[in-house]
Amino acid sequence: MKFKAGILPLVITSALVATSSAQAISITAESDSNVLAQSIVGNDLSISNINYVGNATQAGIFTNGINSGLGFEQGIVLSTGKASNLQGVNDQTGISSTTSTGGHSGLNALAGASTNDANVLSFDFEIDHSTSSDLFFNFTFASEEYLEFVNAGFNDAFAFFLDGENVATLPGTDTLVSIDNVNDQKNSEFFIDNTDAAYNLQADGFTTMLQISVFDLTAGTHSMEFAIADAGDSSYDSWLLIETGSFTTKPVDVPAPAGILLFALGLAGFGASRKRNK
Repeated sequence: MKFKAGILPLVITSALVATSSAQAISITAESDSNVLAQSIVGNDLSISNINYVGNATQAGIFTNGINSGLGFEQGIVLSTGKASNLQGVNDQTGISSTTSTGGHSGLNALAGASTNDANVLSFDFEIDHSTSSDLFFNFTFASEEYLEFVNAGFNDAFAFFLDGENVATLPGTDTLVSIDNVNDQKNSEFFIDNTDAAYNLQADGFTTMLQISVFDLTAGTHSMEFAIADAGDSSYDSWLLIETGSFTTKPVDVPAPAGILLFALGLAGFGASRKRNK
């Protein structure tokens, strides 16, 4: 297999300031593997062998992402705890839910520790060169481990295993997207700090909207696995959000809706932060 992997930052969320008056993200629990997979796959790809590992509350469908500070409106959530724990303003120091779903061998090395509370969505997809040999999808990673556990020795881990290889790297590099690699000090252009509760999300921090780009895939069947897990313990939830319909052979860009953008910019001066003691 020959491919290149990279991530394109879609700089939308940095201009969108959520406030306490804005409607927060809404998450509905959903653990049906077919519903989750079909939600993110575009019409130009066919998928099979769909599988989900996790409990009934660990994954879900979300809406109203842009008002909450994300770069896209709707998609699916995979989490190391309860998917719904991401809802609301950041008013807890470290929200946690234990799922007892075991670990993930592929994430252990990435985390630098044994993993727990694994949540995995996987499927096969077909590449037809008469249409395209490329693959794209949009995502955001959020975590309660920001910023306290940056460079703390181990972090919650996630990966996008395409035919067994993790393609979640920063653009033009082999640097994996992780808490240690994307934060307020390192690769900060890809990071949004929410420790002051400026956004309608419970997570202490999250990445900007990022786009995975994989080129020159061979024709035929390929495997895709989205995996996330706690590392070292079962504390402090993390979330992986993937945009509806963005898993496709052509990139899906999401321009900021003019009404929402103007609304957000007009409110930016008022500030909506809620300080927390940690």
